[in-house]
Amino acid sequence: SQQDIPGEEQARLLLNRATLLAINRWILDVHGPQATPKHLRTLRKHTVKAILGYGDAVLLAAGEYEVSYRAKPDALARVEAPCASEAFRALHRWATQFRFRPTYGRLSYAEEFERVYEALGHGDAIHRWFESRRLGLVAPDWSDYLARFAAHQQREGSVRGLGQLPRAALQNAAAYGLPRHRSEL
Repeated sequence: SQQDIPGEEQARLLLNRATLLAINRWILDVHGPQATPKHLRTLRKHTVKAILGYGDAVLLAAGEYEVSYRAKPDALARVEAPCASEAFRALHRWATQFRFRPTYGRLSYAEEFERVYEALGHGDAIHRWFESRRLGLVAPDWSDYLARFAAHQQREGSVRGLGQLPRAALQNAAAYGLPRHRSEL
């Protein structure tokens, strides 16, 4: 059940899925319209996983989480939150349908580019809403997010997450040969 999933694990899921979209941006920036079919397939897989993960984060924070992928779109429709807009719900339905019938066929750079940026466009609102629920904030201000995150972790008695979120992002980046530090740019 969703009560068994600690908030820090939920946040890690959200960060992991956002990292996939960051990797997608890198692929788009580096390869552009010359992206190979393998790149396009990776873009599609990452985008679908990110959208489904974003949906899970919204459902978890709203107390509406469903294990069944068939039930998730209906559960998402019940969530009353600015980040659960009709546009996001439509994108989530698309990703859910793809999960059940993953057809790659002839992928188009333009279509994958559009999907990646459509998903990225929802990320900030979802992350802010998720963290406002998790950390008990009205509207998180990213300027003091790390301080609030650290205070929350101390209140919850968990310091494990303090170093894990940035480390998880770096591990994902390293797995794809992305720069892990400004000096590598």
